[in-house]
Amino acid sequence: MKTYPSTSTSMMLPAKKGMMTTKCAVSTENVTLSAKQWTFLESLLATGEMTASAAAAGVSRRTAHVWVKLPQFDAAYRAERRRLLQTATATLQRDAVGAARTCVTLMADRTIAPAVRLAAARTILDLAFRGAEIEDISSRLDALERGEVAR
Repeated sequence: MKTYPSTSTSMMLPAKKGMMTTKCAVSTENVTLSAKQWTFLESLLATGEMTASAAAAGVSRRTAHVWVKLPQFDAAYRAERRRLLQTATATLQRDAVGAARTCVTLMADRTIAPAVRLAAARTILDLAFRGAEIEDISSRLDALERGEVAR
């Protein structure tokens, strides 16, 4: 069994020679794509350019258009896109504390222009209100899922 280098190594499973399989996040079925399809998929996600991605995979633009219409390609594309978004979200969440500290520092620093301080204060308030709303919705959803409907 051979696997191919991919930025999606967390999703790759051993496959037949010339093919790669991914456990698709949008379903429980395995999705098998050729090495060229994986190259095309990764390039398409990185660039958003159909022609350049087809060239990177060594196929025609017409072939690439056929591939994007295949259900198995669509499933793999969506799974990879979801994985990339989850990675980006995790990065943002990791750096959120530092960003919050920066906003608080800007808001409190009287040597900084009032417009900057006001923008920092608005950002802090906006995010605080959104956070409270999300926590409230989350606790209500948890109660609904447990069958505890409180009115």
